Amino acid sequence: ARSALVAGRATLEAATARADVARAKRLPKLEAFGHLSGHAPEIADGREWNWTMGVQLSVPLFTGFSLSRGAAAAEAQARALSLEQEQRERDAESEVRSTRRSVEAARAALESARSGASAADEAARLLRRRYEEGMATVADLLQAEARATEFATGVADAEANLSMALATLAFVQGSGTGPQS
Repeated sequence: ARSALVAGRATLEAATARADVARAKRLPKLEAFGHLSGHAPEIADGREWNWTMGVQLSVPLFTGFSLSRGAAAAEAQARALSLEQEQRERDAESEVRSTRRSVEAARAALESARSGASAADEAARLLRRRYEEGMATVADLLQAEARATEFATGVADAEANLSMALATLAFVQGSGTGPQS
């Protein structure tokens, strides 16, 4: 679906067709033709019909090697474009695999951030109860709440990173549909 790959395939097909045409020019050519004509010497006379039929064989015996050179050049260009296209396709496949791994890593990071945020929220809740019972200081409570807020920010960052990884995956796959879960 990527435009560079589609364009490369079309270019390769055109080069292969040019090579086929160049090779065909070196082959003998057999042509048949026919012609039928009718005429009347006088208006009152009946028509006379003339038939002409023939066969023509063209054999390119010596063309100064121009046909061979042209065919060889077209074949070489088609081979070069084929190799370039194969490299583009391998690069695209590698990029897609790498981006999929990035998406999986971003999902794992989000899950980890959510677990950390949940643990920090629970720690802050427990410290709040200890503070209410007079067993913790305000500084301890503020520190626990700051840590919970920091972990919540980490969750938001991880969600943004996952969205970016999904958008990148959609782009490298050529779908352009945007983020997906």
